[in-house]
Amino acid sequence: MMATYLFFFGSLSFCLGSSYDARIEHKMKWLNFTFETATDSYNYMNNKVYENCMPAGIKISSNGTIIVSVPRWKSGVPSTLNVFEGSQNDIGLLRPFPSFEGNLVGDPNALQSVLGFEIDLDDNLWVLDQALVTQVFTPGAAKLVKYNLNGEVIKTWNLTDYVDTKNSFLNDLVIDTENNFIYISDSGALYPGFIIIDLNKETNNIWRTLTNHSSTIPDPSLWIVINGVKVYANGPAQTGVDGIALSCDRRRLYYTPLTSRTIYYIETRYLRSAYKEDISDKMVKLGYKRSASDGFIGSEKGKIYITAIELNAVFKIDGTITNPTDFHYAEFTHVISSSKAVWPDTLGFYNKERRLYAMCNQLHNFESNQINFLNPVNGDANFYIWSAYVDDRSYLEGCDISSSNNTSIGFPTWAALLLVICLILVFTMIGCFARQFILAKRRRNQALIG
Repeated sequence: MMATYLFFFGSLSFCLGSSYDARIEHKMKWLNFTFETATDSYNYMNNKVYENCMPAGIKISSNGTIIVSVPRWKSGVPSTLNVFEGSQNDIGLLRPFPSFEGNLVGDPNALQSVLGFEIDLDDNLWVLDQALVTQVFTPGAAKLVKYNLNGEVIKTWNLTDYVDTKNSFLNDLVIDTENNFIYISDSGALYPGFIIIDLNKETNNIWRTLTNHSSTIPDPSLWIVINGVKVYANGPAQTGVDGIALSCDRRRLYYTPLTSRTIYYIETRYLRSAYKEDISDKMVKLGYKRSASDGFIGSEKGKIYITAIELNAVFKIDGTITNPTDFHYAEFTHVISSSKAVWPDTLGFYNKERRLYAMCNQLHNFESNQINFLNPVNGDANFYIWSAYVDDRSYLEGCDISSSNNTSIGFPTWAALLLVICLILVFTMIGCFARQFILAKRRRNQALIG
């Protein structure tokens, strides 16, 4: 009977916990690159340069090509933007995009250090170059570059005049295809804010806004805690506005400082007019989001997907809620949750398969040199690419909010069939228990009569 109970509850737990089909797509102890010469490969391995390489950004093209950024926050990173060629023997292999020459350190026209980027519906890459190589800015290199998927440069926007070379940290971007605008987050602790690019104009088309605003600066009282341990022993992280998400109707930009547990939004019409108006009172403090976060992303079904770095998780919330009172009662649905999802960094949709991807990279351990690259202490790998079937697509697809109101949202056909099977199993078990109870009662009655 005990085995029956265990089977029952195990089956029920499986049924309730598997609706998003969250799984590890790739696991990596360390990263390797498609070097052009044997000497380059030897030097990379012999000098243990792989210990300075951490994957951060992830996006997926329409044909399933995975693009990964490796910021140059430590020395020797061979290439900062790459095509992910897969993983073998728990080693990730990266091919430079557009080439090694296109990632040459010291060349302001090449990519210096990339964290955030986006892939539009035409498979163009919009790449944000921090220009920050091992904490030093490359003069004239802060920029946004638009490539096609073949690696050809379509256009470049120089951002040098809109960053502070000592304090800026260009982080993330979203594309407003309806109004032809780009919204960029600058996370610098002493210079956080937004950079806006008007794609409709050739001149006077870039400006900053909400710099050092109360909603973009880090929360000095927050010390991020992961797995019960405070992040960074010498003091709390001080990182400003980080992840940003655009609503599918392009009307709202959601954001949060990394060092914060509060989510904000601002109507994009104010961002587009910020070059001529003070918009410091236009933001909305939406509410508490349960964890400090890194990456955000909006979806076609009006959802906002949020990384929860203190909970080893990725949440989904309703992105149509605009009232703080209503947000207080909002449901935070776990899409990914695992002890192997340590520091979920960035998010990206694979629209074709309606899956959400997450790069989990132990960023805090990487920065504090606490990663063992040959024998990982946190499971079987150091870096994981997760995905979950969410029956949803990128905000770039526009809005399909109507479909989010049916019972199938986040619930694929296979999961619906599985649920039916589980329900049949549950009712069968209940019937068995009822039958056992009736039979036992009859035996007791017969025993009393006898």
